[in-house]
Amino acid sequence: MTRRRTLLMALAALVAAVALITAACGGDDEPDTDQGQHVGQALTADPGATVDRPGTPDPDAGRSGTGTAAAGDGQRPVVVEIPAAAQGLKFAKEEVSAATGTLTLRMPNPSDVPHNIAVDEPEKAEGEVVQKGGVSEITVDFPPGEYEYYCSVPGHREAGMTGTLTVE
Repeated sequence: MTRRRTLLMALAALVAAVALITAACGGDDEPDTDQGQHVGQALTADPGATVDRPGTPDPDAGRSGTGTAAAGDGQRPVVVEIPAAAQGLKFAKEEVSAATGTLTLRMPNPSDVPHNIAVDEPEKAEGEVVQKGGVSEITVDFPPGEYEYYCSVPGHREAGMTGTLTVE
């Protein structure tokens, strides 16, 4: 009888814990309307690779090497995160896509080698060259098209540190 009582008490505690967690997390069917500064969505197996956008889920989340960003809310640019690879002269993502408009390309650098992010079109823009742990950013108004992003540190682009941004 004691074992049965212990099991019932454990079951009751589990049910109470689930109810508490559900209540704390909102547990409702209302859509999340939190429009925080940036809401990141994982895009690749690399935990540092994200695309930030105003509160909308990313349909490409979890796909290795690609990402999609939605159009901004008209008040701030959409942030497209394109990390440098932890090793070698390359980006963690070689292809990303986003909706047309003002985009901030953000490149966190987990590498021991200094890097930055740059584009030549639709206008030339180069982010600051940053060391390990730093972030290089550029903000550009992108019309529809395909654009090459690259690292402008001498020799890095030539070594293949490039990628393609598709804007639709």
